[in-house]
Amino acid sequence: MVLGTGLMFLLWPELHVSDGCLSDTIATASLVGAQLEAVYTNCDSIPKDESVRVYISAVAERGKNGKRGNGEIISDYDPGGNHKAPIIKDHGDHKIYISIGDVGSVFLQRRKWHDISIDYRIGQILYPTASQADR
Repeated sequence: MVLGTGLMFLLWPELHVSDGCLSDTIATASLVGAQLEAVYTNCDSIPKDESVRVYISAVAERGKNGKRGNGEIISDYDPGGNHKAPIIKDHGDHKIYISIGDVGSVFLQRRKWHDISIDYRIGQILYPTASQADR
């Protein structure tokens, strides 16, 4: 088992382990003066936690502390088995567009960061909250 774990880290060097959680940057983008980073995190604990969080920061702040997930969280969702990276695009005139396939749950969607508007396109939400189900 230890050999298999070590082999995994040799084959997947971008994978980071912290507090029993595995994290990997699955998408990055520099758009409209901001740096965006989508980080997939999987914690095998009780309860199990699997999420994709999209962080945003001013370009000058990028990598300040050497950790993944610098900046503020603008999107947080349970991928629900969908391990495809979100598509992050410049939509012109201080707008960012984030496209995500089907997901388990959505916990956070910020629509504005400083002077940047954020639009989302999400496939099906498998376990929507009451307010999301009414839409």
